[in-house]
Amino acid sequence: MPSRVESVTDFSHRAVHVASQIGKKLASWYYGAEPHHSYYNGCSAGGRQGISVASRYPEDFDGIIVGAPVLDWNRFIGAAAIWASYVAVNTSAAIPIPLWNTTITQEVLRQCDALDGKVDGIITDPSLCKWDPQTLLCGPSGDGTNCLTQPQIDGLKKLYQPIVGSNGEVIVSPYDPGAEGDISLPFPMNGEFPLPTLVRQYLLQSSGSTV
Repeated sequence: MPSRVESVTDFSHRAVHVASQIGKKLASWYYGAEPHHSYYNGCSAGGRQGISVASRYPEDFDGIIVGAPVLDWNRFIGAAAIWASYVAVNTSAAIPIPLWNTTITQEVLRQCDALDGKVDGIITDPSLCKWDPQTLLCGPSGDGTNCLTQPQIDGLKKLYQPIVGSNGEVIVSPYDPGAEGDISLPFPMNGEFPLPTLVRQYLLQSSGSTV
């Protein structure tokens, strides 16, 4: 992508470096003295930026806190589509988004919130949460507004287990219990391929085409 080299460079590593330098100059101008310490804290794409700046510009910050860094970008973009095909797309396992908020998240918290000794709406260590979605199975009178069908439950069980290859190697990591509590983007189990516009734009731009 010759026409987008500078944008890709900014996204890859340069943006945080430049912002830190400008930020220090502004702080020095405002306070009349250079800052004696500077720190970085970022999660997700911000976590990736934190690792990038630590490896490329180690003098920029005195300390860096990184959470959930998205390091393998291509695999990250593709993973959601892999999950969607594996658990729900074009099947009866699809679960409407409202059910996640009103039913599934609440049941995950009911079963796992107190594992750390405190009921606070947070699952401190998702690896300890072995929640059982079978408890949400609709009874004879269930209308699907606050319960799940067996195909939906079977899809859920897949979602919370890793996808493994023929030799048992992990191909895609599972969803962590508790992550479903913040569904801000199209989700693998709503029956649709996630991020279709973003993925389409990414592929077209990578090939040099226009959207």
